[in-house]
Amino acid sequence: MSKLSEIMKSRVEKLMDGERREILLNAIQEDITPEQAISVNCLIGTGSIGKTNADGFERITEEIPLQFPKDHYTHENLALEWYMGGGYLKCVKTDTSGNHVGEPIYFSCIFCFFFRRIEPGNQKMILETHFSLVSKDKTHIQSKPVAVWNYNNTLELPDPELRKFIIKTHNLELVSLQDDENYFETLRIIGKNNQNGIAIDFKLIKKDPIVLQSGTGYMGDTENGIAYGYYTAPFFHTSGKLKYKNEDFTVLDGSFGIDHEWGTIGRPLTKKLQNICDFLYALGVKFRFLDAGFGLYGFESWFGFHFDDGSFITTVAAGVKALPQNEFFNPKKQLSQYLSPEGKQESIPELQLRILEYTHLEGSKYPTKFEFINTPVGDFFISPLTQDQRMEWAGGGYAYEGGVLVTDRSGKQIGYGNLENCGWDTKFTENVLKKLGIDKSKVKLFDSRSKKRGILLVVRLFSIITIIILLSAWGLSFLF
Repeated sequence: MSKLSEIMKSRVEKLMDGERREILLNAIQEDITPEQAISVNCLIGTGSIGKTNADGFERITEEIPLQFPKDHYTHENLALEWYMGGGYLKCVKTDTSGNHVGEPIYFSCIFCFFFRRIEPGNQKMILETHFSLVSKDKTHIQSKPVAVWNYNNTLELPDPELRKFIIKTHNLELVSLQDDENYFETLRIIGKNNQNGIAIDFKLIKKDPIVLQSGTGYMGDTENGIAYGYYTAPFFHTSGKLKYKNEDFTVLDGSFGIDHEWGTIGRPLTKKLQNICDFLYALGVKFRFLDAGFGLYGFESWFGFHFDDGSFITTVAAGVKALPQNEFFNPKKQLSQYLSPEGKQESIPELQLRILEYTHLEGSKYPTKFEFINTPVGDFFISPLTQDQRMEWAGGGYAYEGGVLVTDRSGKQIGYGNLENCGWDTKFTENVLKKLGIDKSKVKLFDSRSKKRGILLVVRLFSIITIIILLSAWGLSFLF
């Protein structure tokens, strides 16, 4: 049995119980692939909540002020970490001699490096990468997602001791073009997928400032150990070239933003909240994955918008159930942040948004058109560059990650940005099960405990309480 298979079996044995445990143990082959290991890791989040903190990873339990360049590097012994970049690029086609041909067109580009540590320690991880391009013709093309299992230090990683920043797989790499402590100031992102006819090769030059998400650089709940660090470097001037449908383009102008997040997500550390989660979970209530582990049902929409006046807005909308359509609601106040053209960061406590349209794709739905009100730049709308901007993950399933246009009430474009929808719904779970050869009839078992099971538990509890009351009354009748 391979080392990776041994580790995954050990994780399942420690973190899961019941029927889920047996099904996953049987699905782990003698030589599991990194993609299948990611599938197992996703489904571990659906195990009994009472076990999901026995993994040996550290938790973020206090908001220590972020320090740069230290926090640009990877963070040791936290279960999840990722770098995601996105931008909007003005490009022109080039011929075989490098001459510009025709009028400029625009592209949206997204790239992601996602680290999943499956044993405590900085090096024992699986790294997943992907990137995509969307052109003015509204066609979305994604690279094949790649997963790399790193156990013997074969993967190059950001190294603070060497003041070296490099993340590299065979289809995507992010490297520093400087070898001093200012390495994050100038980066190069290189990606290729010859089969799909796309490639990127950009030079990214960072411009200050950095946005500390939630105002402090931390999101979630530090008191209960379900928090994670999160900042955005929203302004990278972009130059270079790309290939799209096997045609070459030069980047005339463009801006990128890069998000960096890290943390360990699982069962809350405090006993009180554990008990509440256990009780609600037993009743069939479905949790957001950030509260109780990947694989559980929930919705999150992440936004980042660049405006023509030089400002930037970011916010997060999340819920334990589908977000309401055509109803305004407030995200948590600290989640909405505004960066002025002068570089001043402040929260937007009055920001409200509503979903105007959903996009339905193969049994899943994603909110893709929104209206925002009460912001420092006024009211505005966002709409996707193209309806289907799903990003396939190596472990199965999709997240919606794509470019959006920002318009004011008159319909004039006033900016551009990125939208990410994480909807770990039934279809997502079906695709993950498929990667492991598990029949989709087990989807409800792995998606969350069924409502029927919760109802049965309530009936049983009610019956037990009724019997206790009747027995007590019967016993008291003998005394009086």
